[in-house]
Parts: sequence; C-alpha cells; structure tokens
Amino acid sequence: MPEFNPFAPLPTKSDTRSSLLEGSTVWREGEHACCNKDAEWPDRCAICNAPTDGFRLKMRLQWHPRWVYLLIIPGILWYAIVALIIRKTATIHVGLCPTHLQRRRLGIALMISSFLLLFGGLGVGVAIRHEELFFVALVGFLVSLIAGAVMMRSIVPVRIDDSQVWTKVGPEFLDS
Repeated sequence: MPEFNPFAPLPTKSDTRSSLLEGSTVWREGEHACCNKDAEWPDRCAICNAPTDGFRLKMRLQWHPRWVYLLIIPGILWYAIVALIIRKTATIHVGLCPTHLQRRRLGIALMISSFLLLFGGLGVGVAIRHEELFFVALVGFLVSLIAGAVMMRSIVPVRIDDSQVWTKVGPEFLDS
C-alpha cells in the first residue's frame, strides 16, 4: 500500500477513476470505460473481454448533448445544423474478437441489403403501381435498417470532451 503523502494535492472531481490498471490508458468510471482521445485500448474485446490477437477496429465516434434532439421537433434541418456545429469527435482503436467483428459485419451487410430492398421494392412497386409491394418494401427497409444499426454498434459514446472519451462497453470488459 502506498504511503500517505500529506503534501499531495487533493483529488478533484475529474480524478474519480476507479479500477485504473497500471500502465493502461483505459479506465473505468462507474458504468463506463473512459480513455484519452489518443488511448491505446487493451488487446481484449471491448464487449466480451475475449482475446483479440492484436486486431483493432478504428472507430470514429461523434457525440453531442441530448438536448440537441429536441431540435428535431421544429425541424430536422435545425437539428442537423446545430448537431454538426457542437458535436465532439474522437477516433479510437478498439479491440474486437472474431465473434463480435463478424456480428458487426453482418449488421453492415443487413443495412446495405435494406437499402437494396427499399430501392428495388419501391422501384418495382411504383413501376407496376402495386401499393402493397411498396408498403412491404418500406416496412422491410425500416426493420432491417434498425436491426442492422443495432447489430453493428459495438462501442457507444456516452460523452466526449476536448481530451477524454466515455463509452458504453460490455460488462465483462468493464469488470476486468
């Protein structure tokens, strides 16, 4: 146990790091993994904590405060403009195991196929004036778009400031 130093500065609110691994650039703050923007994530899957054999997924994260979503009510254009102006970004390199990498790739393929389904079904539905085909294509597009978006998200930004990133990761990763 380290010796008590009466001359050491008192901890500030930003120093509330728990489970800081020696030499690690990623630490736990409550239910979130926190890191510096230039952090090197450990060689473990950020979801299930399995070994990744050195694989890192480059992720460009974007975040803005939740109140910005209220601007959708007056118009999507207002939301888009304000979100683009005040967003914070970070690029991190996160470890993913082969299982979760495959799930991410499947989600991306599902989203791409949903766009093909939409354009194919809408095009045929409009061309032959078949309203049921048009609505089936629209519903299929929405379902596969949502499913693909859920499947491909592995790391979710909770907050980004000028120097640090807070993310939601798997509980197994956090517990380690």
